[in-house]
Amino acid sequence: MAEMVIEIFKTNVSNEQTSEEVLNLLKGFYPHLKITFDLDDCDNILRIQGHNFHSNHIVEVLSQMGICCELIE
Repeated sequence: MAEMVIEIFKTNVSNEQTSEEVLNLLKGFYPHLKITFDLDDCDNILRIQGHNFHSNHIVEVLSQMGICCELIE
C-alpha cells in the first residue's frame, strides 16, 4: 500500500467562502483525501493528507482558480 503523505501548502486564500470552493473542487478530484484549511495561520495553510496525489496537480488546479499556492518543503 502507498505511504501516507501529508503536504502543507501556503496559499493566498483569506476567507471562508473561497476556502469552501477550493475544498469542494479538490474533493471532486480527490474524494479519498483529508483536506483542510487553517485561515488563522499567516500563510493561510492548506493541509492535504492521504495516498496517491501529486502536489504539482494541487498547485496547478488552484492556479487555474487564480489562487497562489506553494508547497512548503
